[in-house]
Amino acid sequence: MELQERISRQRIFYIIDSYQLLGSPPIPAELDHKFSQLLSNYSQEILELAIANCIAKAWTQLPMPRGQVFLDLLTDHLHNQLPNQLTPQQFQQITGLEITTYPTDAPTQVRIE
Repeated sequence: MELQERISRQRIFYIIDSYQLLGSPPIPAELDHKFSQLLSNYSQEILELAIANCIAKAWTQLPMPRGQVFLDLLTDHLHNQLPNQLTPQQFQQITGLEITTYPTDAPTQVRIE
């Protein structure tokens, strides 16, 4: 595994671990396998944005979806190619990370509804 790929995966796991999105350790092997498939099928940038969008979407749900429920939400977001709803500032607030690539069709301002 190249250094850049390691850093990319580390960023994704930082977000996942920060919110315990796959549940509390130890992670069940089935969930780990399904998440590994997503890692191999999607680029780091797409996964980071999708995870942050799913966190934002689920923010008001108590308890916050984790484990298989979150993985289903993330998979649905990715498979249906749902658009990014976050500005770079919102992404940073949610993840604590600088965005690496920002889609050109994404919002540039915070929408207040």
